[in-house]
Amino acid sequence: MGVGLGTTTGLAAGLYHLVNHAIGKALAFTAIGVLVREFRTRNIIALEGAGRYYPMILFSLTIAFLHLIGLPPFGGFFSKLLLYQAFVEKQMYIMALMVIVTSVLSSYGYLRILEHLWHPPVPKQLIHPRSLAIAVNITMIIFIAAILSIGFLSPFITEYLRNVGVYTTNGYMEYIDTVYKALHSLRPDNIITP
Repeated sequence: MGVGLGTTTGLAAGLYHLVNHAIGKALAFTAIGVLVREFRTRNIIALEGAGRYYPMILFSLTIAFLHLIGLPPFGGFFSKLLLYQAFVEKQMYIMALMVIVTSVLSSYGYLRILEHLWHPPVPKQLIHPRSLAIAVNITMIIFIAAILSIGFLSPFITEYLRNVGVYTTNGYMEYIDTVYKALHSLRPDNIITP
């Protein structure tokens, strides 16, 4: 939606949110994927209490969900704030409100997942919890570091993306103007016939 505004702020917000969402979802799916593999089920009720046996998974999911909800100091907060500002600049107050409403609604779903993973009983499939592979831990640590970095480096990232937005929107307008001129010159009344 931010890119569709065609403004510098909208483009910067859309790109920033795209990166934030991709990293947050990648961490969430990685962590959930480990639980699905370990317990051989995708049923959240069957996974109740699984987070107690895999604290790294629960921690990773908590970071990913807080990032996706858009709480500070995570990057998701700053990209949603930028998206909100882009809508306000265009006086699209309903869309700006939708940024807040969707964050609140998604937070309910994410927090329910965390509640199920923390809340007893222990999954019946669990006999002896296995330790996570080193590659899984390293992958989740890299994602967490990326999420925290994107949040703490937000001023620099935002400034860079605003510059990209300025360059892109200016180039976009020049492109439209060139195409318009080309089409205008091809109108039948402008064609010179011998």
